[in-house]
Parts: sequence; structure tokens; C-alpha cells
Amino acid sequence: MLLFTLQGAEAFGLLLVRCISFFIAGPIFAQRGIPAHIKIMLGAACTLLLWPLVPSADLPAAGSLIAFLIAVAGETFLGILLGLAAALPFAGLRMAGSLVGVQMGFGIVNVWSPQDEGQVSIIGGFYGILALILFLVLDGHHLLLRAMGMSLKVVPLGGALFSAPLLAQIVGMAGSLFVVAVAVGGPLIAVLFLADAAMGFVARTVPQMNIFIVGFPVKIGLGLLGIAVTLPFFNRTVGHLISGIEHDLLLLLAGM
Repeated sequence: MLLFTLQGAEAFGLLLVRCISFFIAGPIFAQRGIPAHIKIMLGAACTLLLWPLVPSADLPAAGSLIAFLIAVAGETFLGILLGLAAALPFAGLRMAGSLVGVQMGFGIVNVWSPQDEGQVSIIGGFYGILALILFLVLDGHHLLLRAMGMSLKVVPLGGALFSAPLLAQIVGMAGSLFVVAVAVGGPLIAVLFLADAAMGFVARTVPQMNIFIVGFPVKIGLGLLGIAVTLPFFNRTVGHLISGIEHDLLLLLAGM
């Protein structure tokens, strides 16, 4: 395949759009703190790596400018969709941390995040950073590159079609975000809820005790202890989620 033909140039451009769109919305590289030119360079490097995988038979036929722009729009949406699907588990983990933080009494103790350009929960930020570190340690970035390579076989360049099964798949994956949040944060939330119930019982039986002064450090201590105890399970959960990203992306591609 040569880039010096019109078909080759169009195919390379479509692949570049798919890769750049993926890096804009995908995990890790979607951080606002990463400059745009870095994302473009990463997308170009990914394009050069994946270019040999593009079958000659799948090169788009040279057509009009309007047809090419429609194909560019389809590749842009496809790349962003794949990136968001890969980033959903991390959003669920951050949501779990935010829920745990609220139960611990950290609801108004947020920090400014330059990446999100807003305030985020301390526990949610901790879970998010830990998940990204585990993602890199477990070679999750290699998994994403492999999934992008598989996308070329499942959805040829310029062949992105959006149907009802794809919409159902997107809704299901969006719902899994809340499942991840409850699965990760549920045990700690239950423990802290029982602590609230116990302190309410103590407040009724010993009205002389200022339960508000005693309750805050108790809940914070229980929360931190619970986070430390559940970290091994958190690592296993993140590993399971990372191993399932490729499967989810392939299911998403199969709906096209």
C-alpha cells in the first residue's frame, strides 16, 4: 500500500482521524493536562504502527469530497466512542470513591483538579490515580493498541455504520458504570452506614455525649481503615475490569 495514491492518502487520513479521536477521549490521554499537540503526535505514532495492518482490499474508493467528509465524521465518532467505552470503568471507580468520600464526611472536602478543571473528591481522585497506575502496570495500554488493531478488521476504514444494536450496547455499557461504582464502593458504604446507625443508637442512649464531635473522626478512621483493607480486592477488581475492556470494545464494534 502506498500513501502516494489517492486511495492510500484517504485511508491514511481516516486512520489518523480514528486514532486521534481515540486518544482525545480514551483513558489516561484524555486528561486536560496533556497538551493537544501531544495527543496528535500520539495519534500519528499509533497510525504509523497500525498502517501495515490495513488490508489493501479495504482501502476506501476514491470518491467526492462530500463522501470523504462523511467518512471522516464517522471515523471521528467511532474513535471517540471507543475512547469513552474504554474510559467508562475508570469513571465508575472515581464515582465509587466519591460515594465513599461522602459517607466518610468528605462531601465538602474536595480538591481542585487541573485535569478536570473543577473540584473532585479526595477519595475519588485517589481511586482514579490508583486505577490508572494499575492500568499501566498491567499493560492496559497494549490492550488498547490491540483493540485498535482489531477495529480495523471488524470495521474497515470509512465503514462505520450506526444501528439500533449499537445504541443498545452503548446504553448497557453506560449502565455498567453504576454497577462498577456500587460493586467497588458498596462494602465500605455499608460499613459506614452501620457506623452511622450505631452512633445514632449511642446518641439516643447517652444524650450527654456530643455524637457529632465523636462521630466525624470515627467515620474517617473507619473509612481509611476500610480502604486499606479492601485495597487487595480493589486491585483484583481493576485487573478484571481492564481485562474486560477489550471484550467490551469488540462487542461495541460488532454492533456496527
